[in-house]
Amino acid sequence: MPRAIAANYLYVNVPSYKLRVVQDGLQLSSYDVIVGAKDTPTPQMVSPTGSFVVNPSWYVPVSIARKSGLRAGRGGFVARRLADGSVTVMQPPGPRNALGRIKFNLDNDQAIYLHDTNAKSAFGRHERALSHGCVRVKDIDQLAAELMGQSGDAVALEEALAGNQTATLHLPQSWPVYFVYFTVDTDETGALQTYGDPYEYDVQVLAALDGKPLQIASN
Repeated sequence: MPRAIAANYLYVNVPSYKLRVVQDGLQLSSYDVIVGAKDTPTPQMVSPTGSFVVNPSWYVPVSIARKSGLRAGRGGFVARRLADGSVTVMQPPGPRNALGRIKFNLDNDQAIYLHDTNAKSAFGRHERALSHGCVRVKDIDQLAAELMGQSGDAVALEEALAGNQTATLHLPQSWPVYFVYFTVDTDETGALQTYGDPYEYDVQVLAALDGKPLQIASN
């Protein structure tokens, strides 16, 4: 975390499975999220967002395509050749698209972003460390409308969601997104809350403090 944080920001504390919208130090809202699984964890970082895509295509990272055995012709996936000459698979917009209706563009080199999902039943689970690393946001259309705010183009958002064409919309301001990992944190009232340790980071730290660092097997 930087020494000083922005006045307005999005805050994703992985163990809480929540995304908070904070403005001038006050929490405006919160959204349930699904975070990376233990073997594909959501990284800790700061990544700004200034736009989002309605009806996005999913260009599947090669690592995910290989691990999941994705092939063109299955699940609506089609082959696409990248600029470097390699071939990957892409899932066009539609009801089967894994990104759902909205994807927030984030500026980072790890292909991490906020997005919708077509598998919404997973939000009903108590423990939601399930993704390949990106963060899926419940009611992400409401988040988009909230961040567009009074000065945003609400009509453009409504029109984009009503159609099936891909559209990129820009937010009135850029929002830094803080991805953090705290098993003890404060809630919107300032009271301390404790959470589980889905990546077992605390276990590793406690073992190291005891002089017995764990041997973590590589995946």
